[in-house]
Amino acid sequence: LETLQPGDFFGEMALLDYETRSATALAATDCQVVPIDEERFIYMVKQTPYFSLEVMQVMAERLRHMNRNTVVIKSR
Repeated sequence: LETLQPGDFFGEMALLDYETRSATALAATDCQVVPIDEERFIYMVKQTPYFSLEVMQVMAERLRHMNRNTVVIKSR
């Protein structure tokens, strides 16, 4: 579970691995969402290297957050 701020993004994994989305987004308040299709995403990656780095950093942060909050139960 994560709360996004203005300018944040979500759904990027589906544009990278062509799988269905791995999470659901719910708006807690009124907001404006700007969809970016695959063609635009690839253009942004090619034309703006810092955009690519930001996407990778956010994905790494989210993965680390999930790993910290994962509970492992071992059976005997």
